[in-house]
Amino acid sequence: MEQRAWMRRMKAMAVTKPEVHRLISKVNFSDSNRKPEQIKYLVKHYVGATGGAEANCKYFYDKFRGASSHFFVGHNGEIWQCVEENDTAWHCGTSGKYKHKECRNSNSIGVELCVKKDANGNWYYTEETKKAAVQLFAYLMEKYHIDADHVLRHYDVTRKTCGEPDVRKGNKEWAQFKKDIVEYGKEAAPEQPTAPEQPTTPTQTTTPEQTTAPTQNAGVTYTIVTTCDSLKIRSGASTIYKVVGRIRESEGNKKEYTIVEEKNGWGKLKSGAGWISLAYTKRV
Repeated sequence: MEQRAWMRRMKAMAVTKPEVHRLISKVNFSDSNRKPEQIKYLVKHYVGATGGAEANCKYFYDKFRGASSHFFVGHNGEIWQCVEENDTAWHCGTSGKYKHKECRNSNSIGVELCVKKDANGNWYYTEETKKAAVQLFAYLMEKYHIDADHVLRHYDVTRKTCGEPDVRKGNKEWAQFKKDIVEYGKEAAPEQPTAPEQPTTPTQTTTPEQTTAPTQNAGVTYTIVTTCDSLKIRSGASTIYKVVGRIRESEGNKKEYTIVEEKNGWGKLKSGAGWISLAYTKRV
């Protein structure tokens, strides 16, 4: 029953799965064949060296290291997988005392972010690394039904200073990351169906206006699907307006959206999220 419920969630996922390269370790993991409901936490790490994601996967590939992680996110946003999600990676264990009462290797997925050093010797994540990590975490959160309170730093589990940019005093990295992973999945949340409005009796009849080339059409209502993988949502009907969200969907996983107003080639979403360019949509 739980497995079938998990499969239904997978089919209905709103967050697009990121591209993931694979080099699965032969030795640095426990063959545990975990069920989806056993995975309750996501743990963020930093590599602590300047190597890239692929290089780290190669390091853990076929020689015993006594450590590992499920995923590595590289400097350019590339993602490499080192351990299967249903197996146990050795990423947050300790020979000392745990700080967290429940999170362990056995019930979590570990994600290592690659880092660089600035002129002052401080570790930092590139913007590409941060963006890819947000998408990966948001995807795993939705896949395993994990809320933001169950997304932790390695530091939160064992008090190890990891990931260092997220732990450093005065750095807002961790707070921003938690905010971003929550907001990511909301940007293209499917609209909830609503009951159709009942027609009203007209109270006045006026002479029809002469037909002109319309630039605005309020009162239209129809549904569309996107024809691209990522479509910006703006606060108004033009590219001059601020981007307030995105619709991210892959082919074969398209959802329908309701347009309630047209203006200069833009459509207003019924959800109130904003306006999208109709050039990247088609009616259904």
